[in-house]
Amino acid sequence: MSKIIKAKTPPIATTDEFKLAVDQCALATREHEALTLKLEAEITKVRELYAGDLDELKKEAAHHLKRAAKFATLKRKELFPGEPKSSATTHGEYGFRMGNRTLTLCKGFEWSDVVETIQLQVEDLIVALATMKRTAATEEKCDQLRAQIELYKSLITITVEPAKDNIKSLLSAEGQLQIGVEIKQAETFFITPKKEKEAV
Repeated sequence: MSKIIKAKTPPIATTDEFKLAVDQCALATREHEALTLKLEAEITKVRELYAGDLDELKKEAAHHLKRAAKFATLKRKELFPGEPKSSATTHGEYGFRMGNRTLTLCKGFEWSDVVETIQLQVEDLIVALATMKRTAATEEKCDQLRAQIELYKSLITITVEPAKDNIKSLLSAEGQLQIGVEIKQAETFFITPKKEKEAV
């Protein structure tokens, strides 16, 4: 295994030192890649060694969970007569818990229908606000309408962003400059190790 060089090394002064640094970098990189492949092979062996048992245990747990959930659903009042929704046995706890809240469509609705309904609500509120006579007595109602408009507007998100791939492929350099962008490519130094057969 290569010796690890500490961070505080003097700067390269000659071409020979530079070439030596490139070779050492390439050798360390190649050794790193070889060790990574060896590690991945070992991990694969261990996975394969335990895969069958893990799969069987997962299936067994799922089987018992399904049976227990069915029974607990049918006998919920017997198992949980009071407020707690959980209890325990010698080796585990059981109970009912609320999952994450999920927004789902009502029967016969699509997401486009929801967006359209919200937009119509906003339009109706704007019309009501515009046609309302302004008096001291109606000012509170106007404030309520404005708040409702903002609420409904917040229910729809509209993301407007530049289509960067299209800008790069469809516009010339001049066209890109006209809209305030340009393509830049940073140049970075690299060292790629040769394959062992190529190295001399």
